[in-house]
Amino acid sequence: MSVLELNILGIPKEVSPIKVREGDVLICACDDCQLELVVQQARGEEACGCEGCEINVTCCDKPMALKKKMDATVETEEEATVSRSFFAKYHADLICSLPEEEVAKARVKLGGALMQPFIDSLEGQPLDHPQVKPRLEAYLRDELEMADYVGVTVEGKEVSVELKGCHLCHGNDVLRQRGKQGCCPFAPGINRALSRALQGGSRLEGVTKASGKTGECVIKYTTGR
Repeated sequence: MSVLELNILGIPKEVSPIKVREGDVLICACDDCQLELVVQQARGEEACGCEGCEINVTCCDKPMALKKKMDATVETEEEATVSRSFFAKYHADLICSLPEEEVAKARVKLGGALMQPFIDSLEGQPLDHPQVKPRLEAYLRDELEMADYVGVTVEGKEVSVELKGCHLCHGNDVLRQRGKQGCCPFAPGINRALSRALQGGSRLEGVTKASGKTGECVIKYTTGR
């Protein structure tokens, strides 16, 4: 592979070569310099077929650097986000697209799918009640990231899941504005997960919204053991 040496507005010096491809942009390391170089194949030349070329480039007596691409395909998982308003509309549109007689079935099926990774992580081994709180909290908060706050309370056979800042609830608000009922898959999904985790059955007792704020609720269950 050939190495091209190029110096701009500076004195030649030893620099580490940069591997570049067509379309890459190089920028100067100086804050005051706005120079950018775009890597482009020479006109009339056929592509050589190589994966890239290595070049030594300096500007203002400093090595130039590759400009980071602001493309969604190179975003990390932490950087890629979806707006809450878009997600709310997406949820509402999805539910509205279903035949009314299919909504309840879809709610249970979706809830089961969302909680399946938690069930799989149990590897068929039942949990004791004290183990339910940390395991379920960690999955809902860190893996599923369903809400800004998730708190699980276990008292005897009673299990409560408190949510604040639930992302899906805003979509249910949109559904209600359209004259539809809210559709929360988490309530039946967590019920199924508790039944599998404790291997003694679980019953959904209800959902309370004491604060009246969107995204805040407490889901209550009674387990079989």
